[in-house]
Amino acid sequence: MQICLRTFLFAISVLLASAGASLGLAASISAQAFLENNSPVTFGGCSDYHSASTGTVSASCSGSVQLDGLWTGAGVAHATASYNQLKAFTFQDLTILSDNQNAGAYTSSADSAALMNDNIRLPSSYNQPAFVTFSWTAHGIGSGLLNLSWGSGGSCIKVFFDESTQTCTKTQELFPGNSYSLGVVLQAVGDVIFSGSAGNELTVTSDFDHTAFLSGLQLFDASMNPLTGVTLESDSGFNYQAGIINSAPEPRTLLFAAFGILCVLLKKKFRFS
Repeated sequence: MQICLRTFLFAISVLLASAGASLGLAASISAQAFLENNSPVTFGGCSDYHSASTGTVSASCSGSVQLDGLWTGAGVAHATASYNQLKAFTFQDLTILSDNQNAGAYTSSADSAALMNDNIRLPSSYNQPAFVTFSWTAHGIGSGLLNLSWGSGGSCIKVFFDESTQTCTKTQELFPGNSYSLGVVLQAVGDVIFSGSAGNELTVTSDFDHTAFLSGLQLFDASMNPLTGVTLESDSGFNYQAGIINSAPEPRTLLFAAFGILCVLLKKKFRFS
């Protein structure tokens, strides 16, 4: 049994995070979650998607996935997005019912993503160029991705395979009268390829629920000296300088809730002998 990264969805996330820089997208936050069996055939599961221009938005789904007589299981996926904090979580518990030793015989997916996009500019009262540095930090367990796109300088991408903390930092020069796009994506990936003997069980967790957050914002003048007394403007109206988060708790507590939900789902949907 092995975990596989869902390359296609990662590519979509990168495009979404970078879209603002190339297309000038309006300010938005969005969250999406889905759960499905996708091999040998797509069957069962759930999906959810929500977006907004202000506040906080969440998406969540939980349910069963199965292929009759071969394997069965249940999973949870959810995501939450705001302009300074993103959360994503997936969890699956799968049991093989019939012997199958072929590599890649079955696949199941539980994926979630939280995204934000905004346009940032210098206040009209400041008529000189300035440099602005954004930092976003993510702490998580399992497979996931953090993508920060800021201005025209491309993306910073951090890929997670185990429990770790990683930070993306990007600097952009701002000129008076121009807007610059800020885009961030956090994705938790719970895709699996598995095979084995009847009775084998696989549990997969990707926990980025505690969380990706705006961990730093610095302003510098044209000579790279610290710049004070200047508040950035944004299309969303969010004050990023006041929205910096210094730290986030360890990503452990939601595992217990996920186990509880899955136990209920399995008892309702399936009977094991």
